[in-house]
Amino acid sequence: FRQVYAGAVPSTVQVCMICLHTDRKVMLMSKLKLEEAYEKLTGYPLFDVGNLKKTVCVLCAQRLRNF
Repeated sequence: FRQVYAGAVPSTVQVCMICLHTDRKVMLMSKLKLEEAYEKLTGYPLFDVGNLKKTVCVLCAQRLRNF
């Protein structure tokens, strides 16, 4: 059982939206203009994920560009 203490500061983890990798460098999909490729590949529109940024790792970004 985990408990969040008063005054705790959350850590920010950058994660790829496609492969969920956290150790690679990630970039915003909007900066690379990959939103349309993502929607065509997955068949799903990008949706607002709250506070999470729409990021992809360099490997997934290259795969989306090639798609």
